[in-house]
Amino acid sequence: MLARTGPLLAGALAAGTLAGLARRERVRRGEGYSSPLVAWMGKRALFLSACAVGAWAGAPVALAPAWLYAAAAGLAAGAAAYAGSLPTRL
Repeated sequence: MLARTGPLLAGALAAGTLAGLARRERVRRGEGYSSPLVAWMGKRALFLSACAVGAWAGAPVALAPAWLYAAAAGLAAGAAAYAGSLPTRL
């Protein structure tokens, strides 16, 4: 089942990362500041969504695959928050 939903999750992760990198440009231009707390929370949201998908893929529990849209939104939001809130120099 994960083979059919893989492109959805990979696309959500890529879209979130690209949105975060585009948002990160505001820090380079001096229009905003980076927030380590938001980056930390984004990393945790990304990890929790990935763990939920991994548990669903490996568990023999019959769940409706419609909840994967929520996991994809969590992946995208977490990746955007993490990539967009990092400082310009690490």
